[in-house]
Amino acid sequence: MKVLHPAQIQSWEEQTKQSGTSVEALMKEAVEGIGYEIEIRFQPGPCLVLAGKGHNGNDALWLGALLSQRGWQVTALLSHSTDQRTPIECSLIDHLAGEAAVWPKTENLLPSNQPPVLIIDGLLGLGANGEPRRPYDEIIQWVMETKRNCDHLFSLDIPSGFNTETGEAYPISITANSTTMIAAAKQALLFDRAASHTGTLNGVPISLLQPGPESSMNFYTIQDARLCVRQSKTDTYKHRSGLVSIFAGSSGMSGAASLCSRASLKAGAGLVKLYTRREVVDRVCHDTPEVMVHLFDDQLDLDQVMAQSHSILIGPGFGTDSAAENLLKTLLQQYTGPIVIDADAIQLLANNNALMALLRTNHILTPHWGEYQRMFPASVNDRFAAAQNWSRQRLEATLVLKGNHTFVCPHGGIPSSNGSGHPGMATAGMGDVLAGIISGLCAQGYHSVEACQLGSFWHGLSADLQKREIGMSPLLASDVTECLGQAWHHISLTS
Repeated sequence: MKVLHPAQIQSWEEQTKQSGTSVEALMKEAVEGIGYEIEIRFQPGPCLVLAGKGHNGNDALWLGALLSQRGWQVTALLSHSTDQRTPIECSLIDHLAGEAAVWPKTENLLPSNQPPVLIIDGLLGLGANGEPRRPYDEIIQWVMETKRNCDHLFSLDIPSGFNTETGEAYPISITANSTTMIAAAKQALLFDRAASHTGTLNGVPISLLQPGPESSMNFYTIQDARLCVRQSKTDTYKHRSGLVSIFAGSSGMSGAASLCSRASLKAGAGLVKLYTRREVVDRVCHDTPEVMVHLFDDQLDLDQVMAQSHSILIGPGFGTDSAAENLLKTLLQQYTGPIVIDADAIQLLANNNALMALLRTNHILTPHWGEYQRMFPASVNDRFAAAQNWSRQRLEATLVLKGNHTFVCPHGGIPSSNGSGHPGMATAGMGDVLAGIISGLCAQGYHSVEACQLGSFWHGLSADLQKREIGMSPLLASDVTECLGQAWHHISLTS
């Protein structure tokens, strides 16, 4: 899914309509895609649709009607009476609009004694100009003052009152918990400063006229993941599924070793060999019996380890002593397969420019924003800009810049932003799980960039499915690992 400026998207949509594609056909495709995004993230319950008078409002009403058919209790609030609305040929829209309240009538739309409500913001779309005017400003103020913290505000395409040119919100605007972008990702929504208004980001591509405008970034969706998935062969066995060698764990950090090792196995690696410190061995053997645990010491035959490994992961809880530094240097210089460099290994790179100079195309860095800034202290102050500038760092490695809509940045290629996950993932060990997933995919033969993109999406989708079951409470990293199988099932489904 392309990342574009608003004018590019509007022009692309207009060209598609002029080619003979009907507005109704595009809307149907968008609504069905958004319905699927909601289905895998929320349990059916009360739903309030806020519908403006334009196409964005029609999208919202059509979506509300679809959710009603799937067991949701849907009510609607219109910004304008039905005779003032943009006409559309859809009986489902007509039916829901005919039963809807019209502003300023709001009685019983958000009663405080009911379960959490999914509030769908379809007030203002991409065509809105300037600050919200009456009655939109009044509706926005009402919903922001009336909604409870447990209710979920879900914006269609953009949050109403968000300026897609500057990446900032107007004084009166929707603060969304999540936003699903339609057709193309709006560039300004990917800025770090936008996150407090957009919430988590998802995307629904639709069949616009190809090839469309050129884009300097992509937004990774479940459709992209499905195109990337490789089906296992019926005659496979563990050695064909790849061996991951992991260097992780130290005193007080046995959990990091267990989490990344288990995630690598869950990601499909046939064998995982963990090389760790003496004080960690017994704990990991107990927690993850499927992992082959070895002692990391001076007697280790590193040449043999490199010869048998299909991918290597180094860093989670491993420490930054001289032994770890020497190991990292040797791996970067001599191992020709993919290396996932995480956590303490990233700190070693930040401490030593000579190590940084050894990075090559088969190396993967997985820093969060703070770690990235330690590696590049004079760099930019926004992850979007950092992703676009990655190839200018003159490092050949692939960057996985973690956080809200994680960025995957191949050297010399087009970066992508991830369309899964939520704030409940901001807990200890989550990065260890992601590093394990990526190393497991690499061991199976996925290209480094594919493994990073697919792994990031799979990781986030697993958390989304957990959220559907238990709500937005912070997740344990191990909970996400245990949901990877269910998430893979959703990815593998034919669209």
